[in-house]
Amino acid sequence: MDLLGKFEILMEELAELKNSINAIKAPVHNQLLTPEDAAAFLGVSKKSVYNYRKSGKLNYLEFAGSIRFTIEDLMEFASSEK
Repeated sequence: MDLLGKFEILMEELAELKNSINAIKAPVHNQLLTPEDAAAFLGVSKKSVYNYRKSGKLNYLEFAGSIRFTIEDLMEFASSEK
């Protein structure tokens, strides 16, 4: 592959990275996450999220039997566990 081709690939990858960064910057304060999403966000298992919730360490909301977590609560929990 020539230099121009490598440059074009690099520019495409930079554009994708920019889109990802913009998505991260999007407001998330109203977003509610499932236990699976919360586990992925925290980098732990779904069972750990359940245990943190059951022990009172992790705040949660319950709607019609569904458990949800706010980004703020997950961030607060993550910072307190360091």
